[in-house]
Amino acid sequence: MTNQNTNQDQDQNVSQEVNTQVSSPKIKLPKIKLKRKSILLALVAVLLLVGVYYFKGLIVAATVNYKPIFRLTILKEAEKAYGQAALDNMIVQALVEEELSKQNIEVTQAEIDEQIAIITQTLTSQGTTLDAALKERGLTKKELVKQIKIQKQAEKLLTKDITVSDEEIDQYIEANSKYLPEGEDPVVLRAQITEQLKQEKVSSAYQTWIDGLRQKAKIYYFVNYGTQQL
Repeated sequence: MTNQNTNQDQDQNVSQEVNTQVSSPKIKLPKIKLKRKSILLALVAVLLLVGVYYFKGLIVAATVNYKPIFRLTILKEAEKAYGQAALDNMIVQALVEEELSKQNIEVTQAEIDEQIAIITQTLTSQGTTLDAALKERGLTKKELVKQIKIQKQAEKLLTKDITVSDEEIDQYIEANSKYLPEGEDPVVLRAQITEQLKQEKVSSAYQTWIDGLRQKAKIYYFVNYGTQQL
C-alpha cells in the first residue's frame, strides 16, 4: 500500500509540473522597428559631417577666433575688384581662339619648346624657376603651352604683312643716337632695331585686330561690374 501511495503522489507532482509548464504564459520581447527613412537621414548626416571635415577648405577659407571666413565671400570681393578685367580677358581669349581656329595656323612643338627655354632662361637670371613662376601665377605647364601656342599663332597671322624699311631704321637711329651702345656692330645693331620696330608694329596691329573682332562679334553681358556695357 505504501508503495502505491508513493507512486500516486509522484504522478500527481509530475502532472502538476506539466500543467504548470503548459499553462505558463509566453514572454514576448518587444520588436524594435527602425524606419528606413530615419536610417537614411542618419546616414546622410554622417556623410555630411565627414565631408565637411575632409573638404572644409572648399567652403571655409580661414577662421578668426573660431569665426569662419567663407570662400564665397572672398570670391565676391575678388569679383568686385577684378571681375570686369577678368571678363574682358576671357572675352578676348575666346575671340582670338575662335579666329585662329579658322586660320589653321600651325605651331610646331619645337617652336613651343624654344619659347619655354627662353622663358626659363629669363627666370633663372632673375633668381627663380619656371615652376615657381607658374605656381605664383596659378598656372599649369599645360596652360602655359596653350598660351604660347596662341601667341605664336597670332604673331604669324599679324607679322605676315608687317615689314620694317631701311628708312624707318635710319630714322630710329637718328632719333635715339644718344641711347644706342657705342662700338656696336652696325649690322647687329640694325638687326636689333628691326626686331624692336617689328614688335611695336605687331603690338599695334594686335590691338587693332582685337578691336575689329569685338566689333564683329555678338557679345551679350549678363553681369554688371559697374562699368559701361559694350
